[in-house]
Amino acid sequence: MNLGRDVFGNRPKFGVLIDPDFERDPRFDQLLDYLDQSSVDIILVGGSTSLDDNIDRVLSKIKNACSLSVLLFPGNALQLSPKADGLLLPSLISGRNSEYLIGKHVESALSIVQSGIPVFPMGYILVDGGKVSTTAYITQTLPIPAEHSELVVQTAVAGQLLGMKCIYLEAGSGARHPVSKELIKEVKKHIHIPLIIGGGIREKAEMLRIIDAGADMVIVGTAFEEQPEKIMEFSRAFHQKVQI
Repeated sequence: MNLGRDVFGNRPKFGVLIDPDFERDPRFDQLLDYLDQSSVDIILVGGSTSLDDNIDRVLSKIKNACSLSVLLFPGNALQLSPKADGLLLPSLISGRNSEYLIGKHVESALSIVQSGIPVFPMGYILVDGGKVSTTAYITQTLPIPAEHSELVVQTAVAGQLLGMKCIYLEAGSGARHPVSKELIKEVKKHIHIPLIIGGGIREKAEMLRIIDAGADMVIVGTAFEEQPEKIMEFSRAFHQKVQI
């Protein structure tokens, strides 16, 4: 599997992030039903706080419900499974906590190789979304202030120079506001690897603004956990926008 070509292709993509812990929610099956009916491109599975080793079960349920590619976006070493189609391996390059720059990767390196999962190294950058995110709390790192666009750009370029295959700008789950259009444009102008945007995207207008700014992939999570039916509305608007 050529993970880069298969995931990003030659047009913007629309993805859904599912936290493994959401499996316990009565809305989980409803979310899967809507995913099967929608034109979502990709599913990401992972979460910062999940400690339950239920990742195999969650992936099996998703794959039984729909034919979409499912990528792991792990929040810890337990979130690894050969049932996944690939692994977005994040290095939290906006922070200075060595555990999330390389430490956790050392813990899981041999398991990842033994699993045979295609791996896509990803530079993960937290941007202040107006609220302390779960990721910032768990990793004990500070997000980059959104107004310091030059530092966000420098961090993204550094990730590219270090060999990352994509950059993920994340405002954080439940952010009060997503990454700004201006910041997306500025980062996109300085890197030539794919740019993923996530966090705080609750309305389709926000999603469309992000695509307009030049993002290669937009990821929505919490909004669909709260209202699974929104998946249909978002996916229709997205694919009308990119004219598929």
